[in-house]
Amino acid sequence: MNSFCLGDKSVIVHFGPPKTGTSAIQNALLTHRNHLLEQGVFYPEHLVDENGVSSGHVWNICDKHSGAITLNIELFSKLISDFKRSHANVLLLSSEFFFNLIEDISNVVKNVVFIGYVRNPIDVLESGYSQSVKRHNNCKAMSLPKKLPLNRYNRFADLAKVEHLDMRLRAYVPAHFTGGTVVSDFCQVLNVKLPNFKAQYINSSYSYEALELKRWFNALGLVNESPQLDLLLQKLSEGKEKYTLIPTNRYSSYQNQATVQINELSKIFSIENQLALIEEVNRTQEKPYLNQSTDISELDRMVIALRDENPRFYEQICLFLRKSVYHPSFYSIKAESIFRHETLLMKLRNIAKYAVSKGKSLFKGTVPHNTPSNLILGIEELRNSLNIPADANDAIVLREMALLAEKNNQISFAYKLMLQANALRPNGPLIQHKLKKYAQILGKKHDKGSK
Repeated sequence: MNSFCLGDKSVIVHFGPPKTGTSAIQNALLTHRNHLLEQGVFYPEHLVDENGVSSGHVWNICDKHSGAITLNIELFSKLISDFKRSHANVLLLSSEFFFNLIEDISNVVKNVVFIGYVRNPIDVLESGYSQSVKRHNNCKAMSLPKKLPLNRYNRFADLAKVEHLDMRLRAYVPAHFTGGTVVSDFCQVLNVKLPNFKAQYINSSYSYEALELKRWFNALGLVNESPQLDLLLQKLSEGKEKYTLIPTNRYSSYQNQATVQINELSKIFSIENQLALIEEVNRTQEKPYLNQSTDISELDRMVIALRDENPRFYEQICLFLRKSVYHPSFYSIKAESIFRHETLLMKLRNIAKYAVSKGKSLFKGTVPHNTPSNLILGIEELRNSLNIPADANDAIVLREMALLAEKNNQISFAYKLMLQANALRPNGPLIQHKLKKYAQILGKKHDKGSK
């Protein structure tokens, strides 16, 4: 494979690895692309999702074949040409996917430097689990193997076999970051400045209550709404933010193993601020251990905050839960808390939606065109099964169900429901308006006093 000729220009590849502030770095660099270019650094554009998270430049130079991500030389060549036409001296690329492509990249770019961070392996384990719940719909409690995973260490050991590899590793220790953030620390390595840079929390960690709530929703199969729920849970500050899911005796064992891993890695590649990283690993565990099988003491505050932050989405969640009532994971303190804080209006609207979706079982089968309104059954059963409060008027329940039937183009059913509502509230202006509209559609004659 031929290598690209860069002349006096060079390439820097930031490869993460995962859980070392990559999203924050990429977000800041992308925002300040023009400032970087003024300082001689060419940072290509890349996509960012609604959470501020990105795959970086992987799709600028790669594609996927049979599930495997591989370099696309044609794409890479085009990017190199764009870089060479610029006045920049350095091409900066960033993606966690590059961690597994270092050999391939070094084969086609000779003048390249690889930069990555080394984080406390215990934090990587916990953070990785949290990410699996947040983004990959994991619903299981955290697994605690006797031995810390060696995947990352083994990967670096493989890279040691690559000839002439220029690898720069830095300790991921927030207290020792130059400038106080991982972004400022990374910029110091590049010898660049980002004017008016303000640190942002990208892909923020969940509180304990948020993590357990998301894990429960994962178990129920809440998939389509998962990204929006993730965004909301990241915003909320309610709940316990400092915690560990690793008990003390296992944590102590992990500390010894992590120290060995870091020391062994330093024999392969030098780690800037290695001693600070070792000190952090061996610091006494100050975060309280929380058992995932226990109840969640601050769940109510979390649920109220979730409802107040986005009432419409909260209403969607309540409707989803009503449809999940037969799921084995449904019955829990979480369901009780969510329904407890549903407002009356939310409850009525969701009852209507649920009733339309379950019309046959709730209303004793399809309602014929000639069925008198007072023979429509199921209202009392509906109130009891969904625990509708006594102060919720039957007329409102029927009216809202009729409106939902209309939205689903079930006009005949909507007409029957609205007639029943009219019998209970004969002077309701919306009820009268809708009855007239439905009657016109169905070719019926409507008098205000119709029952």
